[in-house]
Amino acid sequence: MFTLYSRSEKYAIIALAYLANVNTSEYQKVKNVAESCKIPIQYLSKLVHGLQQSNLVTTYRGPTGGIKLSKDPSEIKLIDIVNSITDKQNESIFCLMGKGRCKDRDDCVLHDIWLGIRNEIHNKIELKTLSQIMDIIPIKYKLNNL
Repeated sequence: MFTLYSRSEKYAIIALAYLANVNTSEYQKVKNVAESCKIPIQYLSKLVHGLQQSNLVTTYRGPTGGIKLSKDPSEIKLIDIVNSITDKQNESIFCLMGKGRCKDRDDCVLHDIWLGIRNEIHNKIELKTLSQIMDIIPIKYKLNNL
């Protein structure tokens, strides 16, 4: 099986999908989000920083603190979630043949084919918003299968 996005990017999508399905006006404890989404809390805590820097979530410290979406799910594009997590200098483009990260040079027999498929998928998710995937896939399915 191949992977288009890293575990971090998948976890970020799952966490934001969870936040979109709960009361979006209230802060959710990171611990509760992590437990509900089956994401290690330390992992999610690190992801929250990138999500906050990209203005996808708002954080609040203190006993009533936590995280919440900073805008409506219809305004959050999946590509923005991915880009908030992706290291711009080392994008998460994985080789279909398992050779680590895909490089621009053609060092894999499937490079050209995979590049085309990957770009098609990437172009499609540029148009999708968090609310659109919520309408297509119920949260329970996403949490179990992403």
